[in-house]
Amino acid sequence: MEKEHSILNQVDDKDLSNFLKYLINVKEYSSNTKESYAYDIAEFLLFLDSINVDKKNIKKEDIQQYLMYINNRNISKQSIKRRLCALRSFYKYLVKYKIVVSNPFETISSTKGEKKLPHFLSEKEVTELLDSNEKRTDFLKDRDQALLELMYASGLRASEVISLKINDLDLDSKLVKVKGKGNKERLIPFNNHSKNALIKYMSNTRYQLLEKRKEEKETDILFLNNNGSQLSRRGIEYLINQIVIKTGFNMKVHPHMLRHSFATELLSNGADLRTIQELLGHSSISTTSIYTHVTFADLQKTYNKVFNTPSSNDFGVLFDFNGTLFFDDYEQEESWKIIAKKYFNVELNKKDFDTIHGYSTAITLSRLAKRELTIEEVESFRHERIEIYKSLVYKNNPRPELVSGAIELFNKLQEKNIPYGICTSSTYEPTLWYIKTFDLLKYFPLEKIIYFDQSIKNTKPEPDIYLAGQKRLNVTSFVVVEDSLAGFISATRAKASGIIQMSQDKSVIKNDMCKYLIHDYTSLSDEVLSFLHLKDN
Repeated sequence: MEKEHSILNQVDDKDLSNFLKYLINVKEYSSNTKESYAYDIAEFLLFLDSINVDKKNIKKEDIQQYLMYINNRNISKQSIKRRLCALRSFYKYLVKYKIVVSNPFETISSTKGEKKLPHFLSEKEVTELLDSNEKRTDFLKDRDQALLELMYASGLRASEVISLKINDLDLDSKLVKVKGKGNKERLIPFNNHSKNALIKYMSNTRYQLLEKRKEEKETDILFLNNNGSQLSRRGIEYLINQIVIKTGFNMKVHPHMLRHSFATELLSNGADLRTIQELLGHSSISTTSIYTHVTFADLQKTYNKVFNTPSSNDFGVLFDFNGTLFFDDYEQEESWKIIAKKYFNVELNKKDFDTIHGYSTAITLSRLAKRELTIEEVESFRHERIEIYKSLVYKNNPRPELVSGAIELFNKLQEKNIPYGICTSSTYEPTLWYIKTFDLLKYFPLEKIIYFDQSIKNTKPEPDIYLAGQKRLNVTSFVVVEDSLAGFISATRAKASGIIQMSQDKSVIKNDMCKYLIHDYTSLSDEVLSFLHLKDN
């Protein structure tokens, strides 16, 4: 929360302020949604300020740069999707009121949300939590018990629980009236355990909490905090965390877990999705359908344990970029020769590039200078070399293309549902150029393009970058396609299940660390295809 306020305090934007008022007064969005939008948009405006771009003049390239920026902070797909939604709405508003001409986010497709299965408690675990809490003897036990019982029995969101009023309860019929997202009302049943816990809380503890209330006006809010005021979302998270601590329960619990447990229990006992959708207040059945994955995941887990069947994410493929997906050895080497001669009076020969290809720019520059360079020096040399490199690329090939057969290979991997990605020692600036030049986002989700930045401690020949790639693909084993000695060592240290060596030079001999040697991706042998899990047995 402090982080959110600090970001908002750094932004003074009249259009953003007016937009937030518009969300509440015109669109009737909840205050929670408004706060999320405010943070996401303010973060984007600060990013634009850092790259000296006005919000009224942004281009697709600026948005791609922003996506790379947040992706390499390990932000989840779901959070990225939320940010894009907020920004799309903000620019739609700016277009509506003629502040900008067009909405640049209309053509930016939302990243697919991660297929995260919801965390939930089993019936046995919920019973254990409720029984443990019932044994407490402190003052707030009855309030906490009523809250736990109701949340589990009715599947309420935290935001819905804190807004409940006394009159929303019909204890005789055991129904609670809830105002959910979009101000949609629904009636949800609860059980006898919840009814008894609520009566006990309301007849005793709630009155004592009201006596602590400092506000003059009475309140009909059902659940109160220790000071007799309305609970906040953060307050309910804290409250449940305290329950776990006080009861000694051996699992971390958050409010939404009780909602997930409610839905999962219904589904496991034969309830249909439409019923669960109504009870949860989901506007779309597709949102509810995630709970089918929970039960299926349990079945699949049991099956795999019995039959030792690997899941689809047991294997992936990681590609180096330079010299592997794009043949640019000449341009790389010539640009380094120019820098080495111009600034360090060093004449580089072919053998020298065994210790340049695959290594970071900082390491190579330090070797040439025979000292450790400052960050400013490295960045200056890096930028100049990249500009020389790019000019050589365009001079030799005005329309650069990926290695022959690469796109067809990507398509085959997609057809087989084999995850794949890029792991390059290049830094942010050249990686962004590769993405634009080769339209890489057509073949690789942005988060599957891993480059050398502050999130990766050491580059090749250390294993860090391939370990990061393995984590991004979420695989237990992976094959690496590489062209450099540093890359071979890096992949070996990362315990890759095998390495395919790429070389444009057909006179090159296969390195001992590699399983196969190829010269492009066309007409791959049956052995290589099997190695890539692309050949049916």
